[in-house]
Amino acid sequence: NSHVTYKTFQTSVGVQWVGLSNPFNGNDTHNLKAFTWTPEFTLTSTYLIPSLKTTFFLAWKLAGKRPGYEQISNGEIRATEIASYNMADFSFIRPIGKLVQFNAGVRNIFDVTNIRNSSNTEGTHNTGGNRPISYGRSYFVGLQVNFKKNP
Repeated sequence: NSHVTYKTFQTSVGVQWVGLSNPFNGNDTHNLKAFTWTPEFTLTSTYLIPSLKTTFFLAWKLAGKRPGYEQISNGEIRATEIASYNMADFSFIRPIGKLVQFNAGVRNIFDVTNIRNSSNTEGTHNTGGNRPISYGRSYFVGLQVNFKKNP
């Protein structure tokens, strides 16, 4: 992860290369790799407007295509893929007096609910088609009260 700070702006960028274990590894007839790999990218930013005493937050994540394997009904093993997707959240927080903070925001800005899954679509217990990953966009508001006496 890399961090950058300039006055009241702060941002962090991250890159990950995630390895997923292959449950069919060791199957001599298919010569499959032990892991499949997928990239993930993240960005988080914070911006404070001192005159308003308000802090804004933005978080974004890109999950890359996720390759994998599955065993289909005739015993064959085939490659599968779950599509890449983006998720983002935005919120702000503002103090109200010395003891209370108001916050509000939106989660899952892009309203991602399902992603494409190339898994097997045959049979009674199929897992193909769209794969649910979230209930969709949501909004929130809140008040945070600090009962702790500051020294």
